Amino acid sequence: MQNLKLGFIGGGHIAQAMISGLILKNFSASNILVSAATNKNQLKFNELKVKLTTDNVVVAKAADIILLCVPAKLAVETVKALDAKLNLEDKILVSCAALISIAELENAIASVHKPNILRCMPNITVSIATGISLLYSRQPIPTNVTAVFELISQIKIMPSEQLLEQATFISGCGPGYIFYLLNAIVDAAMQLGFDRQIAHDLVLQMTISSAHYAKSGSSLEELYHSVCSEGGLTEHIINNLKQAGIANKIKSSITQASQQLKPKPDDLLINSIKE
Repeated sequence: MQNLKLGFIGGGHIAQAMISGLILKNFSASNILVSAATNKNQLKFNELKVKLTTDNVVVAKAADIILLCVPAKLAVETVKALDAKLNLEDKILVSCAALISIAELENAIASVHKPNILRCMPNITVSIATGISLLYSRQPIPTNVTAVFELISQIKIMPSEQLLEQATFISGCGPGYIFYLLNAIVDAAMQLGFDRQIAHDLVLQMTISSAHYAKSGSSLEELYHSVCSEGGLTEHIINNLKQAGIANKIKSSITQASQQLKPKPDDLLINSIKE
């Protein structure tokens, strides 16, 4: 991958996360070109020392792999604009635009000969090279694409595009749910008398160690039962959560959002859980 050129079109959170993870894993910043429109995003990419422009065509022309990281509502028009200026046939186009299908992107390209279009759903933790990335393509996935994503994440190849879209609501949005719930535990700790920093440290370390412990091979249901001594504090709190319908609320929030297929599923879910 020494000479592989990556072109990011769109400079939002997921592009920043992927680029941060790549640089952390020693991918050359000089081989990363980004098109970013806002001053805030441009400042971030200047810090990362990648090549920066505001011209999508410049990025697409120079890149071996084009990573489409614009908001979903802009994805189709962005590809149309590129197609009007460039021959995309020999390009690899990886779309990170949630809920925009390969067919929609192909239809945006006038030429009969389409580029190899893949869809990818990474999550924000690729920024520290510990994320998970879901990939789907109608064609064989190029080895240089898998090599890039293996640097920053585990990879799961989805058997269908529909399943990739549904997975958006699990692994893609999932870190947001976790942070939201952990923040509630931090707030509870503060009500018990801890200051915010100590509460944050306690909850964070508890979460990290619990995640490692969850790899033991037991099911998550078995694990939470293993912490609940009969008549004990954990059992009492879990029973209160069950009576409040917390698990059912989380499940219904995710399934309802997946059925509605909103452009911003993460915002929709968090708002639903808050209600």
